[in-house]
Parts: sequence; C-alpha cells; structure tokens
Amino acid sequence: MRRVARCVIVVALVMTAGRLSQGAENDVSIEQRIASEFDHDDPKATEIRMRALAREAEVSGDVAAVTEILTQLARAQGLQGHLKEAAETLDRAAALRTDAVRPRVRLLIERGRLARRQGRPEDARLQFERAYEAALAGGEIGLAADSAHILALLLPFEDARAWTDRGLVLAERASDPAIQRWVGVLANNWGWRLDEQGDHAGAALAFARALNARRIENDLALIRASEFALGVELRKLGQRAQALAIQERLQEEATSAKEPIGEILVERVENLIALHRKEEARSVAKGALRLLTDRDDPGPVERLRAILKEMPG
Repeated sequence: MRRVARCVIVVALVMTAGRLSQGAENDVSIEQRIASEFDHDDPKATEIRMRALAREAEVSGDVAAVTEILTQLARAQGLQGHLKEAAETLDRAAALRTDAVRPRVRLLIERGRLARRQGRPEDARLQFERAYEAALAGGEIGLAADSAHILALLLPFEDARAWTDRGLVLAERASDPAIQRWVGVLANNWGWRLDEQGDHAGAALAFARALNARRIENDLALIRASEFALGVELRKLGQRAQALAIQERLQEEATSAKEPIGEILVERVENLIALHRKEEARSVAKGALRLLTDRDDPGPVERLRAILKEMPG
C-alpha cells in the first residue's frame, strides 16, 4: 500500500478508442493515448505498445506525436534497465523537428529520468528544472506539476519542500481535473518525506490534504492509500484506537477490491501491540503470515516475523 502511495508518478486517464490524426471532434489526443497505454508495472508490454503508437503516428505524418511517443518508449526501455537503448531512442526523438511544447518538455523529463538511472543526479536535476521552466512558459501546467513532483522526490528535504509547494500551487489553481490530481500525488509524497523526518503531525496534515483531494477524484484505490498513510501517522501520534479502526476497515475494503493487504496487516498488528492487546496481535500476525507467505511482496512477511520474534511468549 505504501509503495503504491509513493511510487504514484503517472496520473491515469479514462480512455475511449480514437485515431492519432488531429481535427476530427471524436479524436483522442496523443496525451490520452499515451496515458492509457503506459503501464509502469509492465514496461516490456508498454514498449511494444509505444512502438505501435509511434508507427501509427509516423503513417499519419504527425511529427510532434512521434516525438512525444518516442520519449515514452525510451521511458519504458529505461524501466527495464535498457539504458543504452533508451538514450538512443531519446536521441532519435531529439533529432525530429517540432516546435510543439509537450514533446520538448517530455524529452527533457525523460533525459532527466535517464540521467538519474545512470547515477548522474546533478544532470538529472538540471533536466527536470529545465522541463519545469519550459512547461510553465509553454502553458503545459500538468507537465510543470509533474516536473515539480519529480524534483520533490529527487532532492534533499528543504529543496523538496519548495518544489512540493510549487507543484501544489499549480495543481490547486488549475481547472483541469487531470492537473488537479497532482494535489493528491504531491501531498501524499510530501507526507512520507515528513514521516521520514519524524514530523508525524505535519505528515498527518499532508496525508489529510491528499485524502481530501483524492475523495474529490473518487479514485477508491488512491483514497485507501492516503487513508492508510494517515492511519500510520495517527498511530505514531498516539491515537491508536482510531488508527486501528481505519486499518481494520481498509483491510476489508482492500480484500474486497483484491488489492495488497500486507502493509495494512502489519499496521493492524502494530496498533494492537500499542494498545497492549498482545495476544490478539500475536494471533493476527500468525494468521497474516499464513496468508502472505506465498505472495510476491516479502516486506510485510519479514516485518511480521520480526514482530513475532520480538514478542514474548
């Protein structure tokens, strides 16, 4: 749950089928096509889809679309660790001639991501800052908020605070719901940064802000992610009964939605221990281990085993 909350970097858009060509009223934009078909969790399949989109755009003669798609093809390659191929794809995109703002900003963002994967953080920072400035100047507020969000993840705490604030201002002033969704992403990520600093009251406020934004979006999975995070901070602030009630409800909801529940179960056990209900905590932890041992995420399993080892009796 926490990984999902942190690692949310792309805003999902509801899609309908459409062509790449411009002009017809029912056409779906390339931005929407990319958002619909880019799957961060399956970059190999995403690479195949981006190649198909690029061929489609080439046939239509839309150079701006080809350029933008190639940047996302490079992103998919980078996610697979194919850094040389990603660099070559970005060079191919850069060689295309277009004055459109979005492809140029996307190129800067993906060069930044590649630099970060190559272990060049200062180069990455420069690319993301240039992307932010270019997007802002060109009226691409969503990409400016995205760039601010990446910088807030990348940079040290005080710099991250400034970039979080910049992104939140852009997102909260926007009328486009797709841009407004960055409020939840930025606030949620900032909450975890505050948690790492030990500022649990500040983190709780940030998660509450994210939760409010996500309730407006009405994305139930994201709502649960922010509620989970808020519950973590309530426990750390000593409001354990309230935190436990949140995690017990989230366990039921996430189970019904077939979402991962490992971290929720860990939090439930942590709350029971904090409430001095140790026998119940031991029982829940053992049951959770039986449930989770064969699943993919080892983190909750390791934490539950450590909890049981630490508990007497």
